[in-house]
Amino acid sequence: MRYRYWTIQVTPDSMRLLTFGVGVLVLEEETGRHVLRTIPRHDALPASTGSDESIRNGIDFLRDELQGADSRPGGLRLAGVETLSSLADHMVHHWNNFITVDAPRYAAAESLEAAVELLYGMFVAVPSRTRSKAPIYALKDSINQAYTARPELKRALRQSPELQAGPVDGSLDLALVGEGDRVVELNSSFSFLQSNPTETRRTILAWNYGIDKLRERGGVLTIPPRRGQSETLQELELPDNAPVVVTYDPPETKRQREVFSSVREQWEELDVLAVPRSDVPAHVERVATRLRSA
Repeated sequence: MRYRYWTIQVTPDSMRLLTFGVGVLVLEEETGRHVLRTIPRHDALPASTGSDESIRNGIDFLRDELQGADSRPGGLRLAGVETLSSLADHMVHHWNNFITVDAPRYAAAESLEAAVELLYGMFVAVPSRTRSKAPIYALKDSINQAYTARPELKRALRQSPELQAGPVDGSLDLALVGEGDRVVELNSSFSFLQSNPTETRRTILAWNYGIDKLRERGGVLTIPPRRGQSETLQELELPDNAPVVVTYDPPETKRQREVFSSVREQWEELDVLAVPRSDVPAHVERVATRLRSA
């Protein structure tokens, strides 16, 4: 099913480039059922903001507003705000303080609960204070979770395939293979939040070179057997216009933005679709539609 959702963010200090997700509101429009999931009060807030109590109070106020949307007496309603959906949209345009509500988007999942789990894990989940993953591994985990949450994508998903294009070979993160062994997507993820932007740039340029060779002459995709499946190694011919997608964590610092700008130009020249992490749910829905209609 298709669910409407809003992400909720906090910017503790308007003078600093520090914004992080604290909740998601997910709505099943057909029934009006909805779930607001926010970080627990005991959860660690990132980076010792010094505003922990204000943030928690702000989240509590937002929760009270949303939970009271359906029970608030008619005379106390804001003009034009009659439903939870319209209240959330009102917050998008009028909440300009340190807590903001992003414009609504859509995601697909098997149930409301599954949608909440997927979106919370992608946009909010706070890493442990004692042990957190490097940004690239956290990104890859969230992409894998988003793709496997849809049954049609999970069936088509092939992990860690090898691409050979002329003299170049290398690994991709995943491929989607539909009926008749038609390759629907080749996908790799990159995080511009890595601590060494120069190394990130080198890694992406090497990957881009392989895609450049694919665009010149096509290639071969080698797919290892899936774990627990009685399959053999599979090799698929790739045309030079095979669909290639990059999913990425957007940059934050000046140097990270410089690296992103330089590699994004190459992606455009190579006809590589670049999808930021925040747009992954919408991208997954589009790919699922293509798979169903194939």
